[in-house]
Amino acid sequence: MTLLRKKYVGIVDFIVILSWFYIYFRPLAMEKCAEYINISLYLWDENLYWFGTYMSASLVLILQLGVFVNYLYSRARPYSINFEYLNIVNNFFIISLFTIIVVIYFIYGNSIFPAYREAGALSIAMPGFNFIYPFIKFTVFFTLLITTFLFFTTKRIKYLSYLVILIFVLLIMGRRGLLITPLLVSVFLVGVHLKYSNGFREFLSFRFLIVFLFLFLIIFFGKSIYSKTKLVEKTQATVVPDICLVVKKGYQEFDLYWPAVISESKHKINVLDMPVAILGSFIEHKNRLDNYTNFYSVTDKTMMKYNYESYYNLKFGISPNIYQFHYYYFGLFSIVVVFIIGMVMGYLEKSIAVSFFKGSYFKLYVLYLTLYYLNSAMDFTFKYYAFDIFVTVCMYLVWLFVTKIFKINK
Repeated sequence: MTLLRKKYVGIVDFIVILSWFYIYFRPLAMEKCAEYINISLYLWDENLYWFGTYMSASLVLILQLGVFVNYLYSRARPYSINFEYLNIVNNFFIISLFTIIVVIYFIYGNSIFPAYREAGALSIAMPGFNFIYPFIKFTVFFTLLITTFLFFTTKRIKYLSYLVILIFVLLIMGRRGLLITPLLVSVFLVGVHLKYSNGFREFLSFRFLIVFLFLFLIIFFGKSIYSKTKLVEKTQATVVPDICLVVKKGYQEFDLYWPAVISESKHKINVLDMPVAILGSFIEHKNRLDNYTNFYSVTDKTMMKYNYESYYNLKFGISPNIYQFHYYYFGLFSIVVVFIIGMVMGYLEKSIAVSFFKGSYFKLYVLYLTLYYLNSAMDFTFKYYAFDIFVTVCMYLVWLFVTKIFKINK
């Protein structure tokens, strides 16, 4: 919808496109790829599965409609950018990122690489890393975002070199998830820039093909670069149909998660549980699971029932997507809630573009965090959202200090 009206692909459009994998592709391939998919991963009930699939297909359209309604009232704005200042900012984030990587290597050694790391979530395998990770996420976001933007707009090969090196380093560290959203946001911002600079045909350029190739490989095959499990070895030795190979390596199993979510929701409105669940996210993992059952999030309730060992001991599990989350708390009223969220996301998306071209990068990051927080299981992710805001303030203070010392102006 955004592409037809605004002539560029919006951030929410990318979110929707990625959701097509588990809303349409996996369900349609379910019968053909049944032997390659563990349908009993959480709770299997065919009726609940298809009900959830139809709910996802309906709610994703409602979300898009909300975004589209917001864009109906948008006005075209002329965008310009100070490339000299942008390059200075990029150098600051590159230096910050690699400084942080060097520091964590001295602290954790080879444990930063999956092959040398014990099983479990990072907060278990690398104690204290959960406090450092938001700083890495922050610097990776801007380094990827600005480097990709500069590669498109200046056509200089050095920025492609930076991009390849950064992607390679993060993949061997097992941080595939950090790569996807910054690349998507950068493509969105390049699209806005090209529209207002009358360069829309550049979308068909070789540079866009390179970035989309990166995205495809990272999303669907990134895990293979650093995985060392027997499952991967078996997959490589087994002849798997191409469609099923993508199904196995693609986006998360949200479609298979629907029966568990619906079963726990018991078809009632659970909205009054949400504030307590948000507070519960600040309680330490095992302490919350053992002693504060009233503070459980949707993730806690479903994982403790259907994925106990991995979730309790290793913090491995899955959280509901935006549609499952709101269905659990609001039932069928989630149709209205998701529509409103779509309108808010449309506003945030436009504000992100405005902030980037005005050079308000820290404001951009807060807007970006808010948009993706709305697209998450908000009862489970609020503490991460709050800490990310704190990290943004810290990095902003560092940037103010750097600009004062080196007398940097926009």
